[in-house]
Amino acid sequence: MKGLAIKIMAVLMIAACILPQYASAAEYVGRSINLEIESKYQDEHDEVVNVANESSIKNPDTWNPAPQGIWIGASTQESKFKFDAVATTDNRLQVGSIVRFNRTQIMNGVSEFIVRSPISATGVVSQSLAIVQFYGNASYELRPRYATDFSNGTYIAFIQINMADTSITTGDDCWTIDDRTYVLVRCPIYSGISYAFIWQAVYAADSSFTIYVSGQDIVNDGIMETQVSYYTRPSPDVFNEFVRSFAVDPGISFDCLTGLGNGVYANSFYMHAGDSVSFVVTNDHVPEAYHTIMVPFGTADGTLNATVTVKRYVYSSLVTFWTSVTRVWNDYILACSNSTIAAGDWSPLVVTITVHEDKRVNWVFSDSPSGTMMDYGYDRTDILIEGVQHTVYARLWNSYQPSIVPVTTPSMNPSDLPPAMQPVQEDRANWYGTIIGVCMVIVGGAMIATGFLAPVGAVIAGMGTAMIVADVAKGGKLIDNGDLPGWLENALDKVRDFFEAVGEFLISIGEGLWDALNWLADAIVEYGSIALGVLAIMIILVIFFLGIWFPLRLWSIGLSIAQGRFDRAAKQGSELAGQISGAIGKVQ
Repeated sequence: MKGLAIKIMAVLMIAACILPQYASAAEYVGRSINLEIESKYQDEHDEVVNVANESSIKNPDTWNPAPQGIWIGASTQESKFKFDAVATTDNRLQVGSIVRFNRTQIMNGVSEFIVRSPISATGVVSQSLAIVQFYGNASYELRPRYATDFSNGTYIAFIQINMADTSITTGDDCWTIDDRTYVLVRCPIYSGISYAFIWQAVYAADSSFTIYVSGQDIVNDGIMETQVSYYTRPSPDVFNEFVRSFAVDPGISFDCLTGLGNGVYANSFYMHAGDSVSFVVTNDHVPEAYHTIMVPFGTADGTLNATVTVKRYVYSSLVTFWTSVTRVWNDYILACSNSTIAAGDWSPLVVTITVHEDKRVNWVFSDSPSGTMMDYGYDRTDILIEGVQHTVYARLWNSYQPSIVPVTTPSMNPSDLPPAMQPVQEDRANWYGTIIGVCMVIVGGAMIATGFLAPVGAVIAGMGTAMIVADVAKGGKLIDNGDLPGWLENALDKVRDFFEAVGEFLISIGEGLWDALNWLADAIVEYGSIALGVLAIMIILVIFFLGIWFPLRLWSIGLSIAQGRFDRAAKQGSELAGQISGAIGKVQ
């Protein structure tokens, strides 16, 4: 019995040691606590190590295709949120947010990236993306039925999304797969600058407005806000509107593919024969000149076979302004119009470069926002490849300039040289007509003063006056290279004929006077004294000389003019005027 009692006591002692531990274990299981542990680095990296559940889906894993560049977005999967409203036939949903990248994400900027829309693609008929760049305080307001209201900013891109495109590698720069829409954007985005991404969608009737949101700060910019607005129109006179701001980020994420230089960068495109690049240039207040454009490019061998066509707007239609020759260009295109173009304000001009070979081409772009992109798309380049338009929201690097001479590229072919400038004959005013006219007026006035030669003097003075007026009207070029105008030559021919008649008349008078002198001499010899005869002869000789000398001088001047010897006529007129003035002075 004693041994049995010892065994029973041993069992009781073991039970007393073990049972409290079991009771404690049962109490611990009943009070188990589930802890959610978040990494403090989850907003700073694209990947989060999941130590609890290896099957958890990360946000980059939901991309299709997988990100190819620097991926920026929420690390965990986004949440889907459906609004209560049901779309009517007339409706619109808008989702907007502000992002500001930092240098650790995109360095100084990115020029090409893919962005995923926060709007669920289910039921969406059309969708668009607008990007606003702010220059100061980043503030905007979505309005359900009107354009977005913002200040201190400008539109830098507006993309209309083709919701029917589901191909990643072909078609437009967008695709929709698994309820999500992706857009390839070629637009300069800088670090440290705020941008608003504003999405608009129109739904099919009876669809629900649905978006994706994230509880994380997707770009670590300290801005967590999503603006949502929508309207429906159940009847023509009734609008249901909704505007709300949520303290979460929308479900957008970015795959940054190409970096950005200091505002100048290059994008590469494989161009096929017939593909083209189009952009807009300004050409304000240009005088008549040749038009020239220079566009650099890069290819494997440094050459490109292309044609440049420049068009301008006539009302709302584009008409061809000028076209370059089709040729192989080296390193840059330097095209020039075939002839001068009239002066005018021709802006805007649309320049199209058409490629005539299959080749990869690097085009250089410059980011220079000027007002709003709606101003004829100045900060935009459209690249047409196999019938599909791809838009770069930056200006193709170019220089469009007027020139007084045609500009050509360097060439060793003599036929490519511009035509040599022809020498221009000196065309200065000589005022010969005025000088001769003044002389004729003086001579005519002197003849009028004699009385008996007044009719002839009036004709000469009138001709001189007409010559002075005509020479002044022609800027001193009435007599050009010794040639007179036809009307003046005809008039001088008449004057010459008149002087010839006057000369014949004077000769007849001289012959008569000579006969009279002979008779007078005979009479003086016969009836007068020698002294009286000598005196009489001297007086008569003076009178005879003056009567013959003066008309002959006038006739000589007229003959020189008729023969075109104007220098001699001018000299004779000046001498005659001086002699008359001297004689009148002596008489006085």
